[in-house]
Amino acid sequence: MWGYLSLMPVFLAVWAISGVWIVFAIAVTNRTVDLSKGFPYISICGSFPPQSCIFSQVLNMGAALGKEPAAYALGRGLPCLHLG
Repeated sequence: MWGYLSLMPVFLAVWAISGVWIVFAIAVTNRTVDLSKGFPYISICGSFPPQSCIFSQVLNMGAALGKEPAAYALGRGLPCLHLG
């Protein structure tokens, strides 16, 4: 029934996890963060170029791909979660 959209949650999870680790690896390689002071937050790792550009695109792609299952469900008249 859903086809390729049934794989979307798995793809989004893999996309987000790999994107965060790639940004972290670039920040460590560029010496933007210092691991001797502790493990940094992702917002600190993604604060400076070029890792800020990659971090932004990871979030943009996640938002764009995350809307597809909801748009499909609304277009088919399927019930969605309402919090109210």
